[in-house]
Amino acid sequence: MSIPTISGTPVVGNLLTASGGAWQSPFPSNTSTQWQWWRCANPFAVGCQLVSQNSQTYRLTDRDNGAWIATARWIKYPSNADCNPVSECLLSVSAARGPVAVAATPTPTPIPTPVPTPIATPEPTPVATPAPFVATPAPTPVPTSGGVLQEPTSNRMMRPAPVVRMRGVLSTNGAMITSLSVKAPKAAKLTVTCSGSSSCPAKNWSPKARKRQNTRMVAFERNLRSGTRLTISLTRAGYVGKRTVFKIRRGKAPLRSDSCLSPATGKVQKCPAG
Repeated sequence: MSIPTISGTPVVGNLLTASGGAWQSPFPSNTSTQWQWWRCANPFAVGCQLVSQNSQTYRLTDRDNGAWIATARWIKYPSNADCNPVSECLLSVSAARGPVAVAATPTPTPIPTPVPTPIATPEPTPVATPAPFVATPAPTPVPTSGGVLQEPTSNRMMRPAPVVRMRGVLSTNGAMITSLSVKAPKAAKLTVTCSGSSSCPAKNWSPKARKRQNTRMVAFERNLRSGTRLTISLTRAGYVGKRTVFKIRRGKAPLRSDSCLSPATGKVQKCPAG
């Protein structure tokens, strides 16, 4: 008779394999064996606990950590044979293998810290300085027929003829107005309306009194956003009035339009010929 042996490393998670173990059976016919695995407290296979059978292999678990593992072959005689005592049916136990250890955790390989690639500082693109613009005043038509003293009331023109001027430069969102003025008789009433954007300083503006022919509209000399609409009206009782409209545009000089106002109704009318 020879004892079985165990191969494999006693580390939790590993597979142990039993082999060998010879005997001479008193019942040669219909005699077989089955493998058994035992968890022991010491290398002498004393005080062991059955943990598995019917398999020639055994995979170590966390419960085996620190224990010793042994194997043996259990004799299965014919049904009419008895083991008396029971230990007679257990063939020699292998040498215990162990102690079982826990697999060491591999040290992770450090990941190198990436070196940042320097990013070139972009060169600022120079911004072209916009050319200043001057809104050229449209000439006021002057009648060429009829006596000056007997000029009809419906066509009577103010003297001097009203002139509206605007100067400034384009801005990123509209136009920066640097000068906005009118030249008209002191008796003419000046009215300014502003609409179309939140950059209007006031919706309606009119000076209390005009002591000079030249009047600057300082409140509107500022940055006006695209879409702003300035309407400048000059009226005088009994005389043809003047209306100038500036529409602020992005990237373009303000769009200007001039028209005449009826002395009777104050509405836009066809300017007198001349």
